[in-house]
Amino acid sequence: QQALASAGIQEYVHSPSLAQHQISVNSDVPAGNSTLGHEYFAESLTFRGERFDCLTLLEQADQAKPRPSVRLGASTGPRIGLVGFNTESGIGACNRDIARHLGVSDWLIVPHPHFPPSLAPAGVTVHRCDGRHDSESLRRFASDLDALVFVETEFIGQQTMIARSCGAKSICIPMLEWLPLGGWTKEVDAFLCPTAHTHAQVVREHPARARLFPWPVDTQRFSFRRRTTCHRFLFINGHGGHSRRKGGDVVREAVRICGQAPILVYDQTGAAWPRSCQVLGEAASAEQLYGEGDVLLLPARFNGIGLEQLEAMACGIPVIATDFAPM
Repeated sequence: QQALASAGIQEYVHSPSLAQHQISVNSDVPAGNSTLGHEYFAESLTFRGERFDCLTLLEQADQAKPRPSVRLGASTGPRIGLVGFNTESGIGACNRDIARHLGVSDWLIVPHPHFPPSLAPAGVTVHRCDGRHDSESLRRFASDLDALVFVETEFIGQQTMIARSCGAKSICIPMLEWLPLGGWTKEVDAFLCPTAHTHAQVVREHPARARLFPWPVDTQRFSFRRRTTCHRFLFINGHGGHSRRKGGDVVREAVRICGQAPILVYDQTGAAWPRSCQVLGEAASAEQLYGEGDVLLLPARFNGIGLEQLEAMACGIPVIATDFAPM
């Protein structure tokens, strides 16, 4: 400790500490000579280093660096970049809505391991990368932006750290079921929570950075038709979701119990369905999903937002859903 102090170096302790000071009380070394005032034979939980987060040093150094001024576009405001999938999936649909309506200037499209990319909205400059480890493409992408927006998770390793090194803020739209409590989330500048349920959870861990931003529906994309009688149910299984998230097994059991209930099923898994179900594959567009059917079945086990229930209601379709947030 004396050698460090003579060199003008402060002492910091790993948090949580990996060792204890094991100096005998009869030692010639005076008690409490640690520059943090640690006592020998003290439990590690009493070390002041336990209450010190070295990440604050990085934040202080980052604030001390000259920051580039906000780069304004020709007529709007800060340049916003989007990072993530552009596929026929929940995240892909969220990303396309963001690209259409949030004033996104650039989109770094990350390849999905299974699904092909869709068309990106007009007016957005598309960039592509080679995958999760293509940090160089992300660095080039972020260098001309003021903020990076992404849904659910980091799509490229150390995404938020790279964005910060380029002078860009990181804005995450969290999906509660996949959001870790530590790691990259500590580096995010703001969380835009799409449901009240998500916000109530995230604000506990990140009180100063969580904002409730209820997910909107682009009603101009959907045709509204009031349903007064249910001639046929609608179930959108898609790819089935992780851990049977969509609840296709629940729908099959309902058919077994209730008999020949007419159900229109959009399913991309190739699974077998009861004869009373009319099974279609992939829909050409989200608008097509709600053209037929009078009541949407949504026995989901969990959901980030639940786009299908919002879009169905925007089309005039009532929803029967699981009695749990956010449904």
